[in-house]
Amino acid sequence: MESFLFERISILENTYIMRKDRNFMYLVSEYIGIVSRTSFRILCDRKDSDYVTVQVFVMLWKTYGKKKINLSFRDWLIRYACILSRLRITRRRLMSLAGMAPDLFVSSKPKAEDYDDYVTTQAWEVFCRASTAMTPMQRIVFTLISLEGMRVSDVSEICSLFKFRVMLAHKRAVTKVRQELHKFGKDSDYDAYIGFMKKVSDDLEDIHMLEKMIFERTIVCSSASNVR
Repeated sequence: MESFLFERISILENTYIMRKDRNFMYLVSEYIGIVSRTSFRILCDRKDSDYVTVQVFVMLWKTYGKKKINLSFRDWLIRYACILSRLRITRRRLMSLAGMAPDLFVSSKPKAEDYDDYVTTQAWEVFCRASTAMTPMQRIVFTLISLEGMRVSDVSEICSLFKFRVMLAHKRAVTKVRQELHKFGKDSDYDAYIGFMKKVSDDLEDIHMLEKMIFERTIVCSSASNVR
């Protein structure tokens, strides 16, 4: 995936400068990680998540930069990870109705790249079953707010929803997670459970600083070249 991006990404000026920069390589890896992890948490399925991740970056190659976009690059990636994940859920449910796919999204368990350490079978079952009881939008909102730590205002912009709709969807999603925890007799463990499930959430502020450093350096290098 990294090599695909390096060959195809067309939104940055002077990309050849940044290819030599390890920070840029790390940033690309983080972008891929955000899309992969977000889609995996929404879909609870590795195969579907891999499909969505590839399609997001294909869409990036084909469409990004062709029209004015108010979102940051990172938020654009998250938006399309959510859109394509939602379409994938719809597809899976239609296939389920036709008897061509299982109803529960429990075909995949987290691998090493999904979580820092082993996620217990019970915790993963709670997450999958709660997700299955949610609407696609509730899955998305819960993933972005509870697991990715995003603000309601940012989720509202990414999902093109009013803030009250985001808060309502999140409240209902939380209720469904709590209901599943109740079945395991862990009603009071919600906060600890969420902390456990979000262990590998990237620090978005760190990524923001990395973006700023790389893009500002590129602008400086470009200006120096023009002076010469």
